[in-house]
Amino acid sequence: MKSACPAITVVLCVVYGFILPGSSMAQTGGESSNAERSDRPGTSIVVPYRSYPQYELDMILTDPERFLGAYIDPQEYVIGPGDRFTVSFVSGDITDITSVVNISGELFFKSVGSVDLTKATLQEALDKITPAVRRSYAESEFAVQLTGFRFVRVNIVGEVTNPGIYYVPAIWRVSEVIDLAGGLTPQALSRKITLSGTNGDIPVDLLRFITLGDFRANSLVCKGRTIIVPNQAECEDFVSISGLVNRPGTFAAVGGDRLTDYIDFAGGLTGSLADMDAHVAGPDGGVKTVLDGAAQATLEYVPAAGENLILTWKDNRRDWGAVSIHGAVVNPGRYPIPGEQFNLKDLLSLCGGVAENGIADMIQIYRLHNPNTHGTALQSASADPADLSANASWGLPAGESDRAMMSFNPREPIDLQQVVLVDGDSLFIPRATGSVSVLGAVASPGLVRYQKGKSAAYYLKLAGGVGLDADKDRIAVINPITGGSIAASNAKELFDGEILFVPRKENTQKR
Repeated sequence: MKSACPAITVVLCVVYGFILPGSSMAQTGGESSNAERSDRPGTSIVVPYRSYPQYELDMILTDPERFLGAYIDPQEYVIGPGDRFTVSFVSGDITDITSVVNISGELFFKSVGSVDLTKATLQEALDKITPAVRRSYAESEFAVQLTGFRFVRVNIVGEVTNPGIYYVPAIWRVSEVIDLAGGLTPQALSRKITLSGTNGDIPVDLLRFITLGDFRANSLVCKGRTIIVPNQAECEDFVSISGLVNRPGTFAAVGGDRLTDYIDFAGGLTGSLADMDAHVAGPDGGVKTVLDGAAQATLEYVPAAGENLILTWKDNRRDWGAVSIHGAVVNPGRYPIPGEQFNLKDLLSLCGGVAENGIADMIQIYRLHNPNTHGTALQSASADPADLSANASWGLPAGESDRAMMSFNPREPIDLQQVVLVDGDSLFIPRATGSVSVLGAVASPGLVRYQKGKSAAYYLKLAGGVGLDADKDRIAVINPITGGSIAASNAKELFDGEILFVPRKENTQKR
């Protein structure tokens, strides 16, 4: 006999006593005392419209597809009145049976009886329902599934833009309710939020959730009733971290946090921890101890409230120099070279990668110019440097005789690991413009909205087509950074920011 199916399908459930899909609710800007009633007599629905926009309400109530396929951790989700279970029979002609948990926390199937699910997790509920069904259907194969979830009433108070009462899906987490309430205020203490419920208070740490992806720090709202967001002034215990980190700062101290956690809160290191020392100073500024970054125990160090962490290079560390990166990058700045064969992929890993609006295919590298090596200054980790000349172009920027610039060719992608960086290199990642310039002998020269994968013909059409005096054989695509060009016929597609130039025939040009 097959066991109960572990797969959980979540669908929108109509819950008695809450907001009902299809209810008529007038748009209003009134206070939360303005109440609307459902079709069921005696069921009063209070909706704080000022903090709960009508479109958000309609989205939740009329768009069940929003929740289809949502994953629920069976060990975390707590069953409550309004959750719906279905027993699906695999064999025979037995009709599936469905029931909703009542206000007493019981699930009643007419052919099975009552199952008490008070304060049970989803896993505990499945473990209770399965044997109860098996007693009545001993010869049948079946699966027990949660097929509908309830809405819960959550009160959110404290440092949020729009505190108030919200009716939200029970599978939502605290962060989603905070977003619905307009987000945190600048004074909010995101590390010490509390979800208060009948079973006690649950701590919520949104900084830990955002930086580390720790869902345990962002509880499901089904476990509580009130979200309390405190003010930073209510916290007396802080830990600061500075030095060789991307975003030095001061963070509320939470018991159990290790040095490695604070490093993540600060945006990561600017080099290898093995080359660093961690100086631990007290509130008075005096250094209490120095931790060796090369020791694994250093990462596990738990700072006490009030301590300051300062990361510095070891005295005996070899100086390999530094490079800088700017433009559309997650963490722009200057980064020390940690050792030999430091390549572009390593640098992008340190700085968090290219930002969403960055054009990775047009990275520019500025390097101190050596006349003896100009043209092959880009070093390859595994091949002759000249092999890269087809994929990149070097040139001297105007007014700079001591620095050469290399810009990647988007049509000839380079293996980032093959681009070895040296001391003094400066990199720039351009931002997407969202357009292509079409110039010259066209009907409507100017900017055309960029569309990924489109060829020159597409942009020429949007520019009104070529003129009668256009020299169609010499239409060119120009790189806006280097000024280099290729024939439009050789460009299968244009890239963001490029220039499409249509020259006029020589005998029609003005003299």
